[in-house]
Amino acid sequence: MSRDRVLDLGSGLCWASYLLAKHGCKVVSIDFNLDDVVRLRAGSTLSRNTGVHFERVAGDISRLPFASHSFDAVHCSAVLHHVPNSVGKVIREVNRVLKNDGIMVATCEHNRGIFLSEEKFQSTQRSVLFGVDEHALTYFEYARAFRNADMRATFLYDPAWEDDICHARFNSNSIRGCLARVSMRILGPRHAKELMNCGIIRKILMMLVTLALMIVARKENKVQLKTRTGTMSKVRHP
Repeated sequence: MSRDRVLDLGSGLCWASYLLAKHGCKVVSIDFNLDDVVRLRAGSTLSRNTGVHFERVAGDISRLPFASHSFDAVHCSAVLHHVPNSVGKVIREVNRVLKNDGIMVATCEHNRGIFLSEEKFQSTQRSVLFGVDEHALTYFEYARAFRNADMRATFLYDPAWEDDICHARFNSNSIRGCLARVSMRILGPRHAKELMNCGIIRKILMMLVTLALMIVARKENKVQLKTRTGTMSKVRHP
């Protein structure tokens, strides 16, 4: 990726911009907030103090002020779930500014199961009390947004389970591992972990419900699900 032109979407403190530029990429950071401490001006201070140059632009990520096909890659970290009503617009704009063989990498996005309401999710987020616009999309909402933007998505999940046994189950090729991966897609991380730790009768019932939901969902979604440590959505043009 060295010498590639990279857009850091919703760059915040510009930590990713700095690292990418340090490794030879031509980086443009964009964020709507010019705050001195947590946003673009903090990135200016970082660039000045380290001598690592990257361009900084204030703007709306759903209306990117860049020419079409002008970036080799787009990076964003914990950005998409802050704009749940604009995710489709943002991804379409990413598609527009990416070159034909470009790639988007999105990390640290909240993912909730289909049985967890948005209100219930927000009640668990302390940052909401400080006015932070925290939301969570389901796997299917992310998948639909990518598909509608004519982009092919590969979703990589990290269950973030502290229990090494649960983590091993999730990554195994056994029936139990397959159940864990399906549960992660449908139920989200928290409920998937509960399923893996519940009694055998409840586990069988939950498995049947989960498999039925997956069969229905697969008819509507043609994206690939893989597992790997590190939550990441990797998107590229067909």
